[in-house]
Amino acid sequence: MMSLYLLPVMEVLTAVWRNMSFLLQCMKMLSSWCWMEVSGTRKVSSPKIIAPQDPGRVKPISVNYHFTRQCNYKCGFCFHTAKTSFVLPIEEAKKGLAMLKDAGMEKINFSGGEPFLQERGNFVGELVKFCKKELKLPSVSIVSNGSLITEKWFKSYGEYLDILAVSCDSFHEEVNKLIGRGQGRKNHVEKLMKIRQWCCDYNVAFKINSVINSYNVHEDMRDEITMISPIRWKVFQCLIIDGENSGEEALRQAEKFVISDDDFKGFLDRHKDIKCLVPESNQQVFIII
Repeated sequence: MMSLYLLPVMEVLTAVWRNMSFLLQCMKMLSSWCWMEVSGTRKVSSPKIIAPQDPGRVKPISVNYHFTRQCNYKCGFCFHTAKTSFVLPIEEAKKGLAMLKDAGMEKINFSGGEPFLQERGNFVGELVKFCKKELKLPSVSIVSNGSLITEKWFKSYGEYLDILAVSCDSFHEEVNKLIGRGQGRKNHVEKLMKIRQWCCDYNVAFKINSVINSYNVHEDMRDEITMISPIRWKVFQCLIIDGENSGEEALRQAEKFVISDDDFKGFLDRHKDIKCLVPESNQQVFIII
């Protein structure tokens, strides 16, 4: 193999980018590990990553951009915690998104932390607008806890957003507070309902994400989910990641939230008639290299 030192600089950068593109695809497919979601309405089971023979052919078709780790909630099981407050300047972020589009990106999902925390939602709004208006991506989505979303935001940016996913782990407010999904007197479930209506008003597809843990594993959510009727209900099993929500260096200690595979299966069985349900167990991801 030719030494990298003998290659022109641009060829080195191209080789590095190709490898990074493949890593991005791997990270995207590990949905139950890092809350990597693929935009769309089809149910995906046993996602697979197949390493191509020619790395140059890899395309980052679907990308999740966790541009911030900061959040205004304190969910006890969170595994993407605020270890840094760094956020890439918006013009640099746009350059990176344009590079991804040139490399083949078709779908972008913005997440965090809480994406609406930065500049009161204007930061993610401008990125959404850029991806839809300038890059003309077919699918632009956001995952949020919903607490900071306003109708004013929809009036400014709703036309550029295809899908909004809001995290909701329980339809009992006392359970949400035990989990850490709450802010003072604000009611998380009431805000979820408002956002659902705004999505209808501004023609944005609505999704719900739920993390099933020791506090909500026995809850029956069938009536509420049927009433809300999201296009997709992504149900995650609480996951431990050392250094993020477990261990000496972690900002969270999530052991008390962990449930068994059988408990998770029991929750899924209880809700098996909900057609929009998409499960993400801790055993579901397979990688073929």
